[in-house]
Amino acid sequence: MRIYLYCFCIYLTVVNVELVNAVAGGELGVSFDLYKLSSSLSQYSPNYEPEVAPGLYFELPETGVTVMVFSSGNYHLTGGDSIEQIYQANSDLLDIVEDELEEEINPPDPEIRNLVYRGEFDMEFDLKELACDLPDSFIYHPEGQPGLKYRSDKFSGLITVFRTGSFTVTGAKLKKDADGLVKEFESHLSTLMSK
Repeated sequence: MRIYLYCFCIYLTVVNVELVNAVAGGELGVSFDLYKLSSSLSQYSPNYEPEVAPGLYFELPETGVTVMVFSSGNYHLTGGDSIEQIYQANSDLLDIVEDELEEEINPPDPEIRNLVYRGEFDMEFDLKELACDLPDSFIYHPEGQPGLKYRSDKFSGLITVFRTGSFTVTGAKLKKDADGLVKEFESHLSTLMSK
């Protein structure tokens, strides 16, 4: 075991793990002329540049969630800081679409596609040294991205840990996946410490 780990791992704790972005999407079951929709949603300052991106996007003022709608009726919701906020944004979007169409629609609930968490360990890491001692399931390529990455066989998502001790969990579908990734990372450090 390397000394650099022993000094810190005894007191390793995680602080401030918080959901910072929830992403969801679904199908509205109707198609749109996005030029026309863009004109009628002027109060939301919509952006539609088909030569740049195929969807129309705008921000919902009540939640701050960004909506991207495609001509097929598919849509994405991004920027929610809670799952409840995403569902509220979805309800707001349905109200907007029903007002536009002047008819009621009943699409399925949106699918939560990605939860992004941010947190920190109460310590700093020498990632180069740490990567040498961890199993091959940990990836460290500082020239491409400065964080140490770990993906689990049990949980969805990817944890990326930075030298400062801060980390992100991306691609999680449930909070238990994010918690599981963090606990597995801690477990690997504890195993190193006990050698």
